[in-house]
Amino acid sequence: MQYLCLVYHDEDVFRKMSPDELAAMQQDAKAYDIALQKSGRLAMARPLKRPHTARTVRVRARKRDTMDGPFAETKEQLIGFLIIEAGDMDEAVGIALTCLNSWGRGMRELAAPDAEGRLVLTQRLTQQDIADRVGSSREMISRIFKQLTLGGYIASEERRIVLLKKLPPRW
Repeated sequence: MQYLCLVYHDEDVFRKMSPDELAAMQQDAKAYDIALQKSGRLAMARPLKRPHTARTVRVRARKRDTMDGPFAETKEQLIGFLIIEAGDMDEAVGIALTCLNSWGRGMRELAAPDAEGRLVLTQRLTQQDIADRVGSSREMISRIFKQLTLGGYIASEERRIVLLKKLPPRW
């Protein structure tokens, strides 16, 4: 079955990125798409143009109304999409979680092994602190943490985040 994954990002973060940081992010996304395609899980992936180039089209009372820019009162904007192949919704959610390359970058940057060999966040950070570091919103980090906790991938111990297991390699 095919599932649509919408990719959102904070436009303000893009504006603050250096050309090298933006190029690295695009390289990460391309590498992810290639790996997903090789695994047989990717049907299509496309980036979208930056939100400031958008035009909103509406029809009201049979009259067309167009406005420059996106019409959304939100911090994050749609920047791309993927159509993935998955057996069921749980598998699709797992694949979607791996799409969040900001999560991977954030964990490599913020975590270290503890005495038991588990990765533990080295600092006591708020979800907003983590979002700021990885270029996302606090709301997105909250949603990711909830899914990862429910899936048994992370836990909170002594106000620190512990990585319990890696995502399966097929994802």
